[in-house]
Amino acid sequence: MRWLSAALAAALGVAGCAGPAAKPPAVVKTSPPPPAVKKAPAARIALSEEERAAAEAALQLGLRYSSGSGVPKDNAQAFSWFKRAANAGLAEGQSAVASCYLYGLGVPKNDATAAQWYGKAAAQGNALAQVRLGALYFSGRGVVQDDRKAANFFARAAASGDLQGKYNLALLRLVGRGVALDRPKAIATIMETARAGLPDAQIKLAAMYFQGVGLKKDQAQAMVWVRKAAEQDDPIGQASLAAEYVRGVLLPKNEALAFSWMTKSAAHGEPEHLYELSRFHSAGLGTAKNPVEAVRLLKQSSELGYALAQYSLALCYSSGDGVARNQEEAAKWFRLAAAQGAADKPAAATTRATAGYASSSQPVTSVIPGRSIINP
Repeated sequence: MRWLSAALAAALGVAGCAGPAAKPPAVVKTSPPPPAVKKAPAARIALSEEERAAAEAALQLGLRYSSGSGVPKDNAQAFSWFKRAANAGLAEGQSAVASCYLYGLGVPKNDATAAQWYGKAAAQGNALAQVRLGALYFSGRGVVQDDRKAANFFARAAASGDLQGKYNLALLRLVGRGVALDRPKAIATIMETARAGLPDAQIKLAAMYFQGVGLKKDQAQAMVWVRKAAEQDDPIGQASLAAEYVRGVLLPKNEALAFSWMTKSAAHGEPEHLYELSRFHSAGLGTAKNPVEAVRLLKQSSELGYALAQYSLALCYSSGDGVARNQEEAAKWFRLAAAQGAADKPAAATTRATAGYASSSQPVTSVIPGRSIINP
């Protein structure tokens, strides 16, 4: 999950790409404007009608193996079919192959190879590839970090009307990184893309209203945009709604609704949200107490490397809460949490969006995060 960092409290970050099944993030600072975007026609590879049909069929098979639609889910098979489409010159296939390399789906992760394939698709005018290649240049993954190139690729996608490209470019413009600083234009674009239905922009706009950064502080308006994002199945929007239903300040207190929204958020598999949902089960908040389910969720979050979950799981093994007491397992998870600096500061949990509900003496801290920029 992309929680708003203190360093970006005044500038709020950028959002980016999603692989065959993912979404990304980033950060911001200052540089000169990128070269003007040329509107020359994209060099799309010419395919005969028969070649295009075969390539499209390969792409569709890859998508079905990737999602398990009509065939068993198999990332290796998906990659094989995507590669056929890509080798035939289909931009969408090239972008899909790039995403497989970027996320390690059916093939070992390789950022540099991902960048190469995104580059092929981007050269054909594929907006998704342009956004993701911009994200790679922004973060320096697989390519030499270059803010101006990142801004240029976002601008190319934006020129074709792509909402994510517009939004990412606005975030860079908001702080003058890789492009000229222009806060009024950036905020106007964030509003435009939020109204057009981009969840990243809706969460960003909510954060700006919530904190009064770039806009007049209006927490009621912030919740309007949080709800819009949540209703589009955005996990941060869902977690933020859950937090507010627990807190009962900006929304009427309703633990059952809080549990419902946090369950939806955790279904996306973000480790922080899995951890938060485990606490609902542990505390019996909006649902019956279920320490066994709490431990199951803690294990999922812990295996994804989330230190707070590892620390809590270690406590469960140590005390036998929801799981058979096992001091060796407890030591293992304490060790992993300690390696991340979490074991000596468990109270850090109270900074999370839904933290504090396990004890009536702890105030719930509501955090409506803005996404940081792009870490594909």
